[in-house]
Amino acid sequence: MLIDDYKKEIAERIREYFREKYGVEPKIRFTPPPSFEVADIATPIGFSLAKVLKRPPEDIAKEAAEVVKGLDFVEKVEVAKGYINVFLDKKRALKDLLEELQGDPLSFEKKNKKVVVEHTNINPNKAAHIGHVRNAVLGDALARILRRYGYDVEVQNYIDDTGVQVADTVVGLRFLRGLRKEDLDRYEPLDKYCRHVYTLVNKRYEIDKELVKYQREVLKELERGSSELAEFAREVSRRICKRHIETMYRLEIEYDLLTRESHIIRLGLAEEALRKLKEKGVAVEGEDEFSGAIVIKLPNKREFKALDKGAKVLVRSDGTFTYLLKDIGYTLRKFGLVDKDFLYDVFMRYPSGKELRTTSFEGKKDGFGKADIVINVIDIRQGVLQAIIRYALEAMGYEEQARNFIHYAYGVVHLSKKTAERFGIYSKKEIVKMSGRKGIGIIADDLFDEIEKIALENILSKHPELDLKEAREIARKIMVASVRYMMLKYDRLKDMVFDIEEAMNLSGESGPYIQYSVVRAKNIIKKSEPAEFDPEGAFLCDKERPLVRSLLEIRERFVEAAEKMDPQLLARYAYELAMRFNEFYESCRVAGEPDHIRGARLGIVKAYIKAMELLLDVLGIPIVEVM
Repeated sequence: MLIDDYKKEIAERIREYFREKYGVEPKIRFTPPPSFEVADIATPIGFSLAKVLKRPPEDIAKEAAEVVKGLDFVEKVEVAKGYINVFLDKKRALKDLLEELQGDPLSFEKKNKKVVVEHTNINPNKAAHIGHVRNAVLGDALARILRRYGYDVEVQNYIDDTGVQVADTVVGLRFLRGLRKEDLDRYEPLDKYCRHVYTLVNKRYEIDKELVKYQREVLKELERGSSELAEFAREVSRRICKRHIETMYRLEIEYDLLTRESHIIRLGLAEEALRKLKEKGVAVEGEDEFSGAIVIKLPNKREFKALDKGAKVLVRSDGTFTYLLKDIGYTLRKFGLVDKDFLYDVFMRYPSGKELRTTSFEGKKDGFGKADIVINVIDIRQGVLQAIIRYALEAMGYEEQARNFIHYAYGVVHLSKKTAERFGIYSKKEIVKMSGRKGIGIIADDLFDEIEKIALENILSKHPELDLKEAREIARKIMVASVRYMMLKYDRLKDMVFDIEEAMNLSGESGPYIQYSVVRAKNIIKKSEPAEFDPEGAFLCDKERPLVRSLLEIRERFVEAAEKMDPQLLARYAYELAMRFNEFYESCRVAGEPDHIRGARLGIVKAYIKAMELLLDVLGIPIVEVM
């Protein structure tokens, strides 16, 4: 049994009593006690029934307390102002915890529902930067949590290979640099080279208006898809996309499917969406400044207030599709609302052997899409466009799918002044905002390299006996923990500031701090003489109970994170456990203690290790053996 099991039994015992005696069915609500000294479990039962029974909350709570006292896992119950405060039998709770952790408390029945999580979605025109990393880490953590919770999860990465950003890079490569497909091998890594090209093109647009004409020409060729220029653009996109996949794999992030926008166009999904919207009368010919275009008419709702004209372009006056129309079409496909489907081919294989598939017209059929829930991880600035897609689903009559279409928004990433200066970005401001068009920002691989370099230096200074290959692998894992935890620990709806020192701080809230707590725990096991678990030796040190009590919440905390779709809750819980363990480590000696005390404390340490292995696996944070 864990804390959620105890709560269920308490709630059922109280409900049964009041149902039989008073004929009422109380709603039992539990509230976090202010501290574990006040209670292990608290419920304001007196207030829940005061109006119904027309009695003072204190009297009702006293009556409920007598009912709960009979439960075998309860040590005592106290009443305070309409609350009952329940204290668990500590030794029974520890035995229950160890028993649960011999199995898998984060194992759930299959829900028979499919969730498509689409994340990362980097334009394949330049190197991935630190802002893209927040998207990928949030999406990957969410997918891991939902998969653990029993959903069938499919992770997709949308590749916008026909958009303006790709056109800009192609303009730079072809019309400014004069490159052809056969020249690309000379510019590796291509994603980093194209970052500079993209910045150059956008600067040249400001002084050379003729160059903008080439952008429109490239956009048309990308949609037609049959010219030599289009083939050149596809090769550029393919190579850069592969680099993005490799970059994110450094953080142990994998995808199931790459969906190419050019294939969405060829399959006719945009036309299908346009036809359905026209049938419902919401896609119409534009007027005034929208003349010659086709727009979607939007209702007078709060989420569309930013669009003062009450419409958004679906098809431009030159006949090209906007991203919005293509995304509406593909959303229909993700939900399985159109008969048209791609064929699928292998894009690459991960080192694990897992195949990463991509949409194709020369591969084979597969079971992608047909989701019950679709989650798009896209930054908060795209909220209006995502709301339009939801409205389009409603307008086409797909109300259930509209309810299950989720914009998983997040704030953008800024840089601390110190971190920006590490990469040659100088500013008078303490917070540095990034701009892809201006070339201001940190390439993700450069960030990873820098953190690995710092970690490797620290490891070799503390453990010179380590083989260099082994030390580098540990440094990589520390980098993964540093970056992933930093991206997860903040409120995702708010902008965040990335600082390398904060991300790697061994004495603060960081991934390495959590990793180090597990290293400490494993060292205790290595250095202590074995001893049989004896509950009589437990809780002789005052830092044992808070740790055990927090560990008992593992399933409850996980379920909360899964149902709220909030990895931050799980990340913060892992940090809370690490803090409580480090307090235990500093106060409660294990090695050298008598057998019954050592056995009890070793049981607590093993429980901590198992719980952290489960949590860190879900968060995508690897465990290391030394730091």
